[in-house]
Amino acid sequence: VALHDSQPLLWQFHYAYHDYLLALYEEAEDKERFLKQAAAFIRMWIDDFPLYKEGVRGSVWYAYVLAIRIETWVRLHTLFQKHGMEFDERIVRELHFTTRVLLRNIEHGTMANHLMKNIKGILFAGLYFEDEVGQQCRQIALELLEREIREQFCEDGCHFERSPMYHVAMATDIMDMLELLKASGRELPALWMRTLGRIVGFLENVRHPDDEIPFFNDATKSFFIRTGDVLERGKRLFTQLGCVVVRPEKFGHFNPANHSGILVCRSEDMFLAFDGGYVGPDYQAGHAHCDTLSFELSWHGKRLITDTGVYHYKESRERTYSRSTEAHNTIRVDGVDQTSVWKSFRVGRRAKTHSLYAEERNRLHVFHAIHDGFTRIQKSIFHERYTAVKPGEWVAVVDFLHGFGVHTAESFLHFHPDCRVTHDVHNVFAEQHSRQYTVQFFPQSISMKLDLRETEYYPEFGKKLPRTSIVASLKGGFPMAMGYIISENSPAVRLEIDPDGYSVRIRDDDQQYLCLMPE
Repeated sequence: VALHDSQPLLWQFHYAYHDYLLALYEEAEDKERFLKQAAAFIRMWIDDFPLYKEGVRGSVWYAYVLAIRIETWVRLHTLFQKHGMEFDERIVRELHFTTRVLLRNIEHGTMANHLMKNIKGILFAGLYFEDEVGQQCRQIALELLEREIREQFCEDGCHFERSPMYHVAMATDIMDMLELLKASGRELPALWMRTLGRIVGFLENVRHPDDEIPFFNDATKSFFIRTGDVLERGKRLFTQLGCVVVRPEKFGHFNPANHSGILVCRSEDMFLAFDGGYVGPDYQAGHAHCDTLSFELSWHGKRLITDTGVYHYKESRERTYSRSTEAHNTIRVDGVDQTSVWKSFRVGRRAKTHSLYAEERNRLHVFHAIHDGFTRIQKSIFHERYTAVKPGEWVAVVDFLHGFGVHTAESFLHFHPDCRVTHDVHNVFAEQHSRQYTVQFFPQSISMKLDLRETEYYPEFGKKLPRTSIVASLKGGFPMAMGYIISENSPAVRLEIDPDGYSVRIRDDDQQYLCLMPE
């Protein structure tokens, strides 16, 4: 109890899940001995953390935590049966009591991934207990699951909170529930099967070459779940259930209200993920970051340009930084965040994207979006970004800043910790595993300032690494155009900003590939 009370809230939650018992079971050499130890631990837990004990209700008896603990105990009972061992009746009684508490505290207010986790816990309990409580659980779980499957997944299959980490977790939960229902002899509705196909198709599409997710919004490498394992499991489940993977459309115009906005370009040696979506659903944006129009880039199988990730959820300097505009590969105007975020999960006015599309033009992959997050500075200020990719050769990022008056624009670019970074007046040079990359910034004038900073990278919860970031600052009259080109070995590719300052040409070996005009 003393250990529990002295830890941050997220640690307390994970300690109260008990799902680590399942992981420890897999690692145990003497599994029957371990199961006896697990039962003894749970009995001790029941004694130490009763419902009405002062100070524990906020974490141990939180509905989200209860749902995971219910699932864990049901799975442990199955393992006891597998080994021909008796499950402790005291634990069964506590499981029944915990289920009743969860039924009275379903997170209809928090909704989103919390509600889906509640549904899963209730479904496990409903198929475990055969009494009136079990019947009630089955009815509630199936009704809510039908509704939330329709509500919580975008048309491209991404979970609607637009966090790849939570998408992996929700994919796992949906697979668990469908497998459980199938094993219980229930027919699975066609909608659920199609949704599963889109969920796994999105996950297959969005992975970096290292088999892990981009770190948009609240996302970092998961505790116990490997993205590649979830994907392979999904494909096996398709074979069993007879459904198919549905991959997101590569090109076209997309409605960011019902599309994740995460667009991908993948070639043999390059991967780029562009975030042109909303920060989350309007009624639950707690996992939102200021990463609108940001991107991540892997080259030759290694992450080169990174998002920041998540250190923890506790209100802190790290939490504030990881959610801010400066922690992402995008633009800040006059020192103002594009979305108003504060505390750990609070979100006020948020950037909304418009005119989101991807196209193939002149052998280039082009992503485009506009957001209105800076209209709280001035109603006419909009940030418009084109990201053009010549697969395997270069990436061009062009920003148009609409509005009037004099403002300061800061463009942030974050390198992976493996990179050794230097710069001159207008160019940045990054060396990563003996490969040389150049970032050329435009316009190449005395008004453009480059600043190298050491910042923090959070590739996992609780893990902090130093990295080098670039801030390109440009003060001047809006409308304004600025940008940069990332290339290997500095080929002859450049951005040319026309004298009007409001149109940009991309040239490569004296060939004009693209003329970009603001919309």
